[in-house]
Amino acid sequence: MGGFFTHERFGGPQVLAGFLLLVFLGQCAWLVNRSAGLTLREESRISEGLQRWNEERNLHRSPPSQENDSAREAIGTGVFDPNHSQLWYLIASAPLLVWPEETRLHSNHSLVWLARAPYLLLGLLLGASLWYVSRRLFGNAG
Repeated sequence: MGGFFTHERFGGPQVLAGFLLLVFLGQCAWLVNRSAGLTLREESRISEGLQRWNEERNLHRSPPSQENDSAREAIGTGVFDPNHSQLWYLIASAPLLVWPEETRLHSNHSLVWLARAPYLLLGLLLGASLWYVSRRLFGNAG
């Protein structure tokens, strides 16, 4: 079991890459903390995503009918941008699904953090993937 955390696998370059990812996370946290609040575009994207989550849940609960098929095609509030995937709206609103709505209304700062958390996570995963691929291609020098 001790074979995974060996010196050859985790040396100085890996510690440096981890440190750079932590610096990146610190910069992102600083930017999120410095922002005044959600912009109107973010608010509309989040409300559109929450509505899509709720309508999908309601469509799956009710028995299938022709009305449900037409409702599936017309999901949305009219804010939907056809140039973006529905996934963009769903990702933006996903952390808010687990947050109680009463708390959401009273805590604007935590709402900003929750709304931007998926993008912080995706940024960290992208940085870790970039490090992993460059290490596989070029070794520790990469």
